[in-house]
Amino acid sequence: MPDISNTIKPAAAEGLAPSAPQNGTTMGQAWNELDKGGANSSLTPNVSTISSGKAVNVDIYAMPKEFQKHNTVAGSNFSLGMFVMLGALVLLLIAGSGAVLYYLKPELLGKFTGLPVTKSVVEQVEVSPEVPVELLNNITTTTIEVATSTENGIASSTPAKEVYLAYNIELGAINTFADYFSLVNRYGSARRVQQIEAEKLLADAAVDKGVATVLELRKSVPVLDTLAKITDTVTDQTASLAIVLTDNESRGTVDMIWEQGAWKIDNENWTLAKTEEKIVYIPGVDRDNDGLTDKEEELFATNKENSDSDADGYSDAIEVSGLYDPTKKAAKLVDSGKFATYLSDDGAYSIIRPSEWSQSRDTADNSVNFRAKDDHYVKIATVENFDKANLASIYNKKFKVAQIDSTALVSNDTWEGITTPDGLGIYVMSKLDKSRYYVLEYKVPAASQVEEYKAVFLAMIKSLVLKK
Repeated sequence: MPDISNTIKPAAAEGLAPSAPQNGTTMGQAWNELDKGGANSSLTPNVSTISSGKAVNVDIYAMPKEFQKHNTVAGSNFSLGMFVMLGALVLLLIAGSGAVLYYLKPELLGKFTGLPVTKSVVEQVEVSPEVPVELLNNITTTTIEVATSTENGIASSTPAKEVYLAYNIELGAINTFADYFSLVNRYGSARRVQQIEAEKLLADAAVDKGVATVLELRKSVPVLDTLAKITDTVTDQTASLAIVLTDNESRGTVDMIWEQGAWKIDNENWTLAKTEEKIVYIPGVDRDNDGLTDKEEELFATNKENSDSDADGYSDAIEVSGLYDPTKKAAKLVDSGKFATYLSDDGAYSIIRPSEWSQSRDTADNSVNFRAKDDHYVKIATVENFDKANLASIYNKKFKVAQIDSTALVSNDTWEGITTPDGLGIYVMSKLDKSRYYVLEYKVPAASQVEEYKAVFLAMIKSLVLKK
């Protein structure tokens, strides 16, 4: 921009004294006149003004109008900048408030916005250090899972039902009153603990230190398994368990209360089913000691005094067990006239039976009975296997054996079987069809307790053929 000192050149430079504008003409009017020149006007070095009635030439240097319009002085838009800054600050405050509400009060944020607001929460699962993490995915179990006892009792997360099951399992293993005392202190309510403390005083004074008391207790409370049916009724502070044993229909009730952050056993009562006393059978009279009783010798028409009635080198019992006629060499038992073949109504199985024995059906248990004149009989029952359980699991459920003796396993081309502990029964299942199984039993009259037809029963089992 030109030096402002050069904007106006005084007339003294030409020997003229400068004078103020006359007749109302001002410097502002002079600028306006200059502006009227428009875009085509140039800086006019000589502008005529009125001074004492004489024209005076004045050199004026001015900025063009367009340059003034498009080059405003810095700071002229101060109010607009402040508005933008204040708007940005308000937006930041709103965003910050939303973030705080999201983490602290998400439901309030949803109320304001009208949108569903959820917060992702990652739950941490605590893994017991006793089990290696790499093994956790490989652990499977068919037993009831029970929470580990803590120093002051059972963990608070354990349901009442599982607390009692844990207690029941440990109860079945105790041998001394000291063990029982410790057990009640861990699982019992405050009232039950007071009772056991009084009982301990009596046990300590007893000669056997309470051992007899513990044995009676174990007999009065059955040990439960996964097959026991347990119905629990739980309120805020109490729980009642109704227990039924499916194998013998024993029943029990257990009352529990919530104390010290866990379920505690307060009382239990049991009504045990009557158990049948084990009957010890004795074999019938066998004069020639060939394995056939005298009554069986009559049935087969063999010699009671001779162990090899047909003199073929095989004892009579050996031939019967192989389904051969003991009175004729190389003759089949079914061809002797003493035995006949029975085919079930549905054609599912066939079996030989003594011809002179009567035959009857029992629809109550879907069985067929073959009965001798002296009331001994062999029973065959057909049982539907809805769960498709294998034969071993069915057998274990019935007889509660830890391991099946290999000598009890029997099979032929069509079936596999397991004999009962007393040897008077067998459970049989087809190798091809698991939808049913069969139970064969030799029933001895209660008044007799003498096994007269054991060899006949074994021969019938050997002859059994399952069609499907």
